[in-house]
Amino acid sequence: MKTKAVLAVVLVVVSSLLLGSCAAGISQEDYYAVIAEWDAAQEQVANLQSDYISLQALRAVTLTRGPYLQSVTPTSILVAWETDKPADSVIEYGLTAEYGSIARDTALVTRHVIALDGLSPYTTYHYRVGTTACALSGDSSFKMAAVPEQKSFTFVAFGDTRTNVAAHQSVIDVILTVDPDFYLHTGDLVGDGSQLDQWNSFFQIEGDLMRNTALFPSLGNHEHDHLNYFDLFYLPHNERWYSFDYGHAHFICLQVDGFANHSPGSEQYLWLEYDLAHNDQPWAFVFFHIPPYSSGPHGSDLGVQAA
Repeated sequence: MKTKAVLAVVLVVVSSLLLGSCAAGISQEDYYAVIAEWDAAQEQVANLQSDYISLQALRAVTLTRGPYLQSVTPTSILVAWETDKPADSVIEYGLTAEYGSIARDTALVTRHVIALDGLSPYTTYHYRVGTTACALSGDSSFKMAAVPEQKSFTFVAFGDTRTNVAAHQSVIDVILTVDPDFYLHTGDLVGDGSQLDQWNSFFQIEGDLMRNTALFPSLGNHEHDHLNYFDLFYLPHNERWYSFDYGHAHFICLQVDGFANHSPGSEQYLWLEYDLAHNDQPWAFVFFHIPPYSSGPHGSDLGVQAA
């Protein structure tokens, strides 16, 4: 209503100028000056109308996934979410629920991801996501990664959740009581990585955890090396295999899923050799899907053992 009132005032003022000018019998030069003012006013009205329509459209946007946390380091973190319609991306964040800082991206998208940088190690921040027009989520929080000097932190590792909804939910409920600093998933996040509805179920089950805790997943054979995995997650390096430091530990994720080559001399194998050679942390953890040794129904994998 305020926008419409402004438009009316602009038009009335300029119309008055034109009518007054005609009645006074002004010069041609002054007449053209008034016409120029009229054109400028019409442009201003059009801009205000466009802004009003854009704000109304942004208010109609609905959050469909997230927010969720990715690739946390001591000073940076990625926050991702999805909306049903294209919209700009806004994150309010700070040390309290009053926030105080804003990060934004003006691109109109349905898959949103913003990097927050320059943050303090192992510090908890509050945040919420939205658009220029309104907030889309409630208040959540995240904790930055620990620096090497810190010798104590908590993480959780699990896998093979697939479509076992009840068991998956039970595991997440327990993890929420542990409140880890971050968590690892060793693959087979879903039963069929090509099925988006299964990913929707995964994010629904893990939503409360992912909103406040960064996830580092690895590919399993049930992901089928599908594009959905790479669309949904924002991970270091090439997202297939990667590494990161947390505190005084080095974590390495490999793609051992039956799709990627991990044999001696392969790209992944050479990357792993380089990564291990340049690790200077006293602890190293390697996580991937297909185990070299197993007492389960699939048994041990001789190819992984040989590599």
